[in-house]
Amino acid sequence: MAKEVSGHEVVVRCNERPNTVPRLGYFARNKRENRRAKRSVVRSESSEARSQRQQMEESNLKGLKNQCAILIGNVDKDLGPLTVVNFLHKHTKMSPRVFIFPSFSWELYTKAAIVLDSKKDFRKLCEFLDNDNHIITSSIGRPWVIMEKLAGQKEIKASLGTLLPVSKSKNQNCLTNNHLKVVPSGSQEFKIAADLRELFLEFINHQKQLYRKLALEEGKV
Repeated sequence: MAKEVSGHEVVVRCNERPNTVPRLGYFARNKRENRRAKRSVVRSESSEARSQRQQMEESNLKGLKNQCAILIGNVDKDLGPLTVVNFLHKHTKMSPRVFIFPSFSWELYTKAAIVLDSKKDFRKLCEFLDNDNHIITSSIGRPWVIMEKLAGQKEIKASLGTLLPVSKSKNQNCLTNNHLKVVPSGSQEFKIAADLRELFLEFINHQKQLYRKLALEEGKV
């Protein structure tokens, strides 16, 4: 029968052996075993498997490089991403990722980002959105305005940041009665939308001047 050892004796014996390497805890052992397993997998990986893995990584990077985005301004605040996706799919047969940005309570509008995975789809969508024969408006007549066209992951990150706001859920989109429509040129509705778009662009240009002035004043402080 093993002799019982009291807690006091354990402490004493540990103190008597200061050079003893302490036993690893559960998490430390688990981490060490994972490292060993990864090294084992790397060593046992065949040249064919390694080549396939590298091709997959290169393909993923190429996809990121081909990403494009269109930043839309003057978007209704209660418009949901799913509404935009359905609208674009109806008119272009594409289903891009759509993100609606948060806005301040005092702002009359918000922004949206439409992200695509190929330059071909990007050009096709730009032709649809930036067309002299029609204007995209909300159900209350607020016209869309293209703020920026971004090609490549580097430009997207520089303009929108590394993370985009999380899209609203499908159920939230179903709660709004707001929708989008294509207003053809020559109609009275088109004329009103065009005037509203010009008014918005004037406001944006005024904002840009204020931002430049703010940057200049900050530099003097």
